[in-house]
Amino acid sequence: MIYNNSYTVILDDLSEYISTNYESLLKEDMLQLEYKNYIIDVGFYAKEFILYIIKDHNWNIPIRKEQIQENDIISKINKTCIEVLSMNLQELIPENKFDIEAVRRLSENNTGQIASIALPLLEWIADMNWPVASELIHVLPRFHKELLPSIRCILIDQKKDLIWKYWIITRLLIQFPKESQLELLPIIERLAELTPKNEDEIELKEGALNFLENIK
Repeated sequence: MIYNNSYTVILDDLSEYISTNYESLLKEDMLQLEYKNYIIDVGFYAKEFILYIIKDHNWNIPIRKEQIQENDIISKINKTCIEVLSMNLQELIPENKFDIEAVRRLSENNTGQIASIALPLLEWIADMNWPVASELIHVLPRFHKELLPSIRCILIDQKKDLIWKYWIITRLLIQFPKESQLELLPIIERLAELTPKNEDEIELKEGALNFLENIK
């Protein structure tokens, strides 16, 4: 049986049972899938299949323990794989302005699913005076492709904070590869043509002009 390719298969006797229905294969340890510090475990206990989600090898306190029906095993495992990936992604988002540990986890992450948490990550550079922002700003450029759609939405949304846009342009986009910078060029050119009405708009306009000057 093919499982989510983000996982490492530690043990799999479940596939053979699904193919053959040999009752001799029924046992407590039938499937273990590992993703980072999570394990999905499926086994047969007495008269039922049980699915566990284990974190940090803490088998005494599973995140989840639930009975699953035999005719729903494959569907349930696939859904659980997606849920665990989501759990891991949530751990990459800082919980407060001092959460440097979340930034460390993000820096060690190689998933291609950062786009799904791009906006909450970008929210943590809305104020570059926050300790977490000064660390995060050096990690985010690794994910420039995944961040681009959210950055585009922020920059064109007239309701978004102007200083947030300023930090994105002057501290984040300046680190992006040229090809990613060029994708946002028309938006930044429009910001550079603003007629400022207040101090924040003046700063944003200056930031846009400096960006355009630096990428020439």
